[in-house]
Amino acid sequence: MNYPDRQILHGEEILRCKEDFVYFCENYLKILDRNSKIVSFKLKKAQLKLLLEIEKNPWQCVLKARQLGSSTLIAALFFWRTLFTPNERTLVIAHTAAAVSNIFRIYKNFYDNLPKFLQFNMKNSSAHEMVFFHGGTIRVSSASGQSFRGATYNNLHCSEVAFWKDMSTTIAGLFQTATGNSHILLETTANGLNQFHALWVDEENGFSKTFLAWTDEPEYIRREAIDIPDVIKEYCDEWELTGDQKRWAAETLSVKCANSFAMFQQEYAIDPVTCFVSSGSRFFDEAYPHAKFEIGYKQFDEPIQYGVYTMGVDVASGSPHGDYSAFVVMDVLNPEAPRIVATFAGYATPIEFGNMILEECKKWNCVAVVESNSYGLTVLEVLRREEWGRIYTQQRFDSVNQSWTEKLGFNTNGNTRSILLSKLQSYVNGKSLLLTDERIRHQANTFVYDGTGRPDHMRGTHDDLIFATGLALMGIDQAVIETYQEKRPAPRSIQEIIEIELKTGQSLKKLKQAGYFDEESGPEDLITHVPWS
Repeated sequence: MNYPDRQILHGEEILRCKEDFVYFCENYLKILDRNSKIVSFKLKKAQLKLLLEIEKNPWQCVLKARQLGSSTLIAALFFWRTLFTPNERTLVIAHTAAAVSNIFRIYKNFYDNLPKFLQFNMKNSSAHEMVFFHGGTIRVSSASGQSFRGATYNNLHCSEVAFWKDMSTTIAGLFQTATGNSHILLETTANGLNQFHALWVDEENGFSKTFLAWTDEPEYIRREAIDIPDVIKEYCDEWELTGDQKRWAAETLSVKCANSFAMFQQEYAIDPVTCFVSSGSRFFDEAYPHAKFEIGYKQFDEPIQYGVYTMGVDVASGSPHGDYSAFVVMDVLNPEAPRIVATFAGYATPIEFGNMILEECKKWNCVAVVESNSYGLTVLEVLRREEWGRIYTQQRFDSVNQSWTEKLGFNTNGNTRSILLSKLQSYVNGKSLLLTDERIRHQANTFVYDGTGRPDHMRGTHDDLIFATGLALMGIDQAVIETYQEKRPAPRSIQEIIEIELKTGQSLKKLKQAGYFDEESGPEDLITHVPWS
């Protein structure tokens, strides 16, 4: 065959490749298989499933199990679009420097293993970027930097989004680089109920949600016999898996997940709920997958005559771009089973918030446990100026005068923070306190142990209501002491007796012996002749 004939054939083949992505993949793209061998890229079940979803909507949130080839499929698609489209610009953002190198290596392998007639000339090639002669550009960068700003891109691939340190900020910056008709693909394994989970459950953000289970991979089977632990037997029965899949799951649990079933559920997701719930280093035992957050005031009960209440108060600056100011009012009449009766989270200046706290204190006649750090001092000053007497105090030793003094409010430091959080964790994990407000549950989802083992909120999330709840619990002892010192009027009817005994969890006789009531009030015969007292 002479040279002009080859040119004609190559031209026809280039046009066919340009028009048919799957044909181009399976005939010309090469990948490294699991044995590190160069093989032809034949699309598998999970990859075809994802490709069909992308064709329906080029904005995709992809939640997936490990090693299903979703990153390779996206790389192939964007390589194809960039190779055959002049001035097409592709940006890939990965969560670590190592991931950046690994993903760029996929693109480099694609190009290096093309036949010569498809290896279009490059104007530039570097460690993480390739630029074709027609202006098409592929760039791979890290989520930790902002070097992508200032350019526009037709294709955005955000890899392992759930593991980005500041997902919301980085994505907000990335979206500014997208053109009007961009492909935007966010893909990740689960990492707890964090910002990606919020993105995943949001039905109005324009993204289609595609879930790829490990069962979408036909190769995830094992035919050889293996011991099956009970947890895998129950799991496979629940999901009606085959014997080959059951043996594969048992082997993977042992070899790749160190026998951690939670890790197995996270890394090899089978449905889009359990992978979120089982992943992440949560501070609280229970997860709340459907909890949502909105600012404002919520009330779950009415104040009662014999109630004993505390209020935890977490104060912020009031900046609309900062933390929320928050309070949690708690009924602690039964200290062993406190109940949340009212909450607030929102933006207010410290003075405005202080006036709000004062009104709420009057409403519930509660002990206010105000965090005294920083802006909390303003709220304490409002309460003090208005002569609200029920303010939590801490004992402190004055090294100068060698004496103990009382300080208004709760000072949060390394020691007191640990005590507060331990108390909160004990109540919530022990089911003694139910998180009535779903906004507290929402923040509990993203309150985790960080890399140093310190309990804290995930970056880009909030914990204002978490600490307000803990502060309310810290006030229980002082609220109960003040209640008994205050002397309440004795109940004057059987109905009032039943009400107060149900609320306190104690008999009328024991309350009277403890000095809860004013000795001179109330008919003595009513108190002494109640049969169960």
